[in-house]
Amino acid sequence: MCTDVACAVRDGRRLDALRRLGILDTPEEDAFDRLTSLAARILRTPRAVVVLVDEERQFFKSGLGLPEPWATRRESPLSQSICQHVIARGQALIVEDARGDPLIRDNSAVTDFGVVAYAGIPLVTADGQVVGTFCVIDTQPHHWTAEELDILDSLARSAMAEIELRAALLESTRQADEARTAREALRAAVRARDEFTASVSHDLKNPLASIKVSAQGLRRQAGRLGTPEGERIADGLTRIDSSATRMRALIDELLDMARVRVGQPLELAPRSTDLVALVGDVVARQPARDRVRVCADHPSLVGEWDGPRLERVVENLVSNALKYSPAGGNVTITLAGEGDGAAMLSVSDRGVGIPAADQPHVFERFQRAGNVGGIRGTGLGLASVKQIVEQHGGTISVESEEGQGSTFTVRLPPAAPVGDAMPAALPEGHAL
Repeated sequence: MCTDVACAVRDGRRLDALRRLGILDTPEEDAFDRLTSLAARILRTPRAVVVLVDEERQFFKSGLGLPEPWATRRESPLSQSICQHVIARGQALIVEDARGDPLIRDNSAVTDFGVVAYAGIPLVTADGQVVGTFCVIDTQPHHWTAEELDILDSLARSAMAEIELRAALLESTRQADEARTAREALRAAVRARDEFTASVSHDLKNPLASIKVSAQGLRRQAGRLGTPEGERIADGLTRIDSSATRMRALIDELLDMARVRVGQPLELAPRSTDLVALVGDVVARQPARDRVRVCADHPSLVGEWDGPRLERVVENLVSNALKYSPAGGNVTITLAGEGDGAAMLSVSDRGVGIPAADQPHVFERFQRAGNVGGIRGTGLGLASVKQIVEQHGGTISVESEEGQGSTFTVRLPPAAPVGDAMPAALPEGHAL
């Protein structure tokens, strides 16, 4: 069974508090050396020490006037520790002449460190654990006055405040490191996900192309039958073909966004493209095309753009406008040329609109307005639209009022930039 001193020194809660502080075996620091120097000057002692006591030794965080080899080693075994008695008592230990004191006269520190007079104030954590002492040592008998002990207590509190400050900084650094590690892991996961998305999207294209070719071939054969049954089969195959076309468009959106997220620019293929004709083709494919009105100030607006990708832009904007409009609500597409040869395209509806709080995030991936209710959607379309427009060197903006409708406006330069210029960073959204 251990003695009271041994039990106090090895108390688990105390040792946990000491380790939490993270100050054992740390280098000498001016902040602590200034405190021990001040203590020695004011109290007129040759030695002043900041001591941390663990279960096997005492560590000198600052050791003014310690003899060798202890000054260099900066630690000594508990057999040379008077400070362990401060730990056991939980309060100050004041000795005017150690040579006649029954508690410490046989401690080897008396001879090894030249201890004659000793005054040690406990270093106490905020939760009441004594982790060490701030002590002064005289090599001759010393009558410690109340004023001296009050000064020593204040210096001990200052030393403990420095220790707690370093513990707080250490914890802050640890949390920052953990957060950085978590962010790096998150980025790695996002990269892996996007690489997987790009790979899977690419692999899906070939079987999807086979479905389209087969559906188109079978539709032609069914049409040649010239029977009602053949017509029904042809209609079904037409729907399969249309669904495959839509699926191909969604895969292209995923593939484009995955390319940008892993650092690859879109491979635009600019060629002479008539935006008015392109819009007309997209509208003609809409099931609710009778609800769409096109207003163009020129019969054609021609620029050097990637036609298929701009089709995706118009398709997304028009289909969204129709989807989020009340039954029978009309959609207006406005096309206009600008003085520098740029083109402006706007799509307006009188639908549900976008809440003000959601508008800053409307172009982020996987983000949908909070008022869309049960209307289905992936949250990818507008992010893809923004990506394509910006890589063309253009801009897209939205004006909306909840319950009154929305207007999305795209401006395109006369020609898409040549080369691999990247668009502005795609917003993260809630990607995971």
